[in-house]
Amino acid sequence: MSLLELKEELHLKPEQVEALKPIETDYREVTIKKQADIRVAEVELGALLDQKKPDREALKNKVKEIGALQTDLMQYRIDALLELREALNDEQHEKFKTLLRERMEHFRGSGPMHGMGMMP
Repeated sequence: MSLLELKEELHLKPEQVEALKPIETDYREVTIKKQADIRVAEVELGALLDQKKPDREALKNKVKEIGALQTDLMQYRIDALLELREALNDEQHEKFKTLLRERMEHFRGSGPMHGMGMMP
């Protein structure tokens, strides 16, 4: 969910909108690239597994690589969230958290499990 999509609901000031635009653009570009890197590494892992005699060490290294890429993406997302947080006042931040929770609940409720969440 983009903060800019919620600018009216959050009552963002014009200067806040201008400050958020490059942050969101960069976020989208970087996350797309990082997700693509993860996907490529997963394809490579699949190719290693498809070999007649898979190399265990190569598989282990590829799994470590995927884990590192996923960790990097998660850390980037957290850093971006903190950067976005700095652009909001306390009231806007609370409203954003509420809207985010509501949207997450909506999506959980519309999935195949109808709001039951993930099964263990």
